[in-house]
Amino acid sequence: MIRQAILGHAIADAMGVPFEFRARDTFTVSDYEGFGSWDVPAGSFSDDSSMLFCTMAHQIEQSSLDDLKQKFCDWLYEGYWTYNGQASFDVGNTTKLAIDQWLQHGFDAPIPCDESQNGNGALMRILPVMLAATTHDDIFSLSRHYALTHLHIRSILSCTFFGHIVLALKSGYNFTESMHLAQRYTQPHFMTFQGEQVHFARLMDGSIVTAPRESINSSGYVIDTLEAVCWSIAQTSSYEQAIMTAIELGNDTDTVGALTGSLAGMLYGLHHIPSHWIHDLARIDDIEQLIQDFEQQCC
Repeated sequence: MIRQAILGHAIADAMGVPFEFRARDTFTVSDYEGFGSWDVPAGSFSDDSSMLFCTMAHQIEQSSLDDLKQKFCDWLYEGYWTYNGQASFDVGNTTKLAIDQWLQHGFDAPIPCDESQNGNGALMRILPVMLAATTHDDIFSLSRHYALTHLHIRSILSCTFFGHIVLALKSGYNFTESMHLAQRYTQPHFMTFQGEQVHFARLMDGSIVTAPRESINSSGYVIDTLEAVCWSIAQTSSYEQAIMTAIELGNDTDTVGALTGSLAGMLYGLHHIPSHWIHDLARIDDIEQLIQDFEQQCC
């Protein structure tokens, strides 16, 4: 389950990279492609997977949050866990702002926390934290603990909702059951954060799964991303179909694809995908070793 979640994320990330920022219905996806939106070869993963791998390394080492922040700094500027060992070719604005604050003013530097800081940068890397979780009671505190760059409660609650789905899938529930558990465990937080419930309305009442495609926004806004992921999973019945449906929504194709891929990997496994999707993923040997170490240490 762990391997199929992590590889499911990274494969879909690399599949979506060439189409980032492209408009919906201007392209189709069938395989890895090189270049396109970025000057990178086929099979290259983006910040979505790099920061996830940094988080996995931190968990394996059982290191401090300051060490994880340093890993993020090293990723962005020194090539730590990038697809080619060079400085990252892609980073979100809020993530870069936080990293630059740490580098200039130390790891205790204040990070902006207003409503505009609700990109999907924390959501895209939270998967390994939730894979290592053992109880639904821990999901909110883990989401807050690992927010780091995205401190607004909306981002934290988005990680919380996604985390409950991950833990439920890991426990053997299907997607519909996992959504219901996410709704059940997330609902109490809206008693504290009452102004946030309206933003999660379609996720909480389940209407997102039957929403028309034209109502699905696949932007970098964390709610749009989370809705697009849940919608893509609900419309499909295989890993391959799920990630292509997600990526072909356009715009933030790598992140929506990666998060959809992680859940689809857990649901369906990777047994029926083309074998070269694994073999041709950048740094696949390093990734497989990281997964093995993560399974032994954390799960």
